[in-house]
Amino acid sequence: MHLRATETTLTGVAGLVGFGVFLRELDVDAELQRTFGRLKPDSRVVFPMAAQMRLLIDAAVAGEARVFGLEAPANDPLFVHLAGGVVPSIDRVYRDLRRFDDKALAALDSMLAEHGLAPLAKAPPDIIHLDVDTTVEPLFGSQEGARPGPNPRYHGRPSYHPRLVRVAETNTVIGAQLRPGDTNFGNDDVPDVERCLDRVRAAAPEAAVYVRIDAAGDCTQLLRAIADKRAFFLTKPRLTRDLAGAISLVTRWKTVDWDADGRPRRQVAEVLFRRGEWADLAARVIAVRTLDRTHARPIYLWGDLDYPVQVYLTN
Repeated sequence: MHLRATETTLTGVAGLVGFGVFLRELDVDAELQRTFGRLKPDSRVVFPMAAQMRLLIDAAVAGEARVFGLEAPANDPLFVHLAGGVVPSIDRVYRDLRRFDDKALAALDSMLAEHGLAPLAKAPPDIIHLDVDTTVEPLFGSQEGARPGPNPRYHGRPSYHPRLVRVAETNTVIGAQLRPGDTNFGNDDVPDVERCLDRVRAAAPEAAVYVRIDAAGDCTQLLRAIADKRAFFLTKPRLTRDLAGAISLVTRWKTVDWDADGRPRRQVAEVLFRRGEWADLAARVIAVRTLDRTHARPIYLWGDLDYPVQVYLTN
């Protein structure tokens, strides 16, 4: 064991070699140069835009999701070698990222979708589930675009509210948008969801498509757009007082699961309920009550029954 100031034969990111071969086979490096080389057109630049993007991809694979995290792998000899011998400064990377215009962002989104849909084009399944999901990313600085919004853990902190569209069968993302923290999910997201549905239809025209959204999906314009694209939707409606009352009055429940003693453990029922804004929307309200404690915030509607209930809206 020799003690040295720096050790050039040890690395914590050896997997980046195989990952780089994988990307090379997919022609990602050349595609980055073709698509984003115009952002730094001078042939004399030290850090071309394609190289900067590959640097960030490698950093993300190595576990550093932020630009600021480049400081950690910058001391790793293999990471430095794959970066071309020199890891650029954080300020340099931030300045290059500011070069992205609307055209470049659209091209990046298209590139993401192309790779995300590639497995579907090779072997289209009969059923495709699209998961549309948003999440809160709290921040502890003054990053561009970060604004205070709904934040269940860090109240009042600025955050981002990104939205992702994922194909469940292949576990690949085909649409993504980084949004300020005060941006809600709703009518403004309709064009992006429609674009993702069109992409899936082009890749697998014969498949049945199901769009799954959490409670934020209770947006009539969005659900109508999904139905118009010949797709099914599944979301959780807002459990308003009138809907809760309609569920509590249901008398016919179908048992679909029993416990070891033969008692009903899970029951379902279709609720004859229509909210005013659903006037021309073909939708069904399905209630599921179960004895399993699978939800952090159970909702009880019956005083004499220990059944928490979950409600779903679908076409």
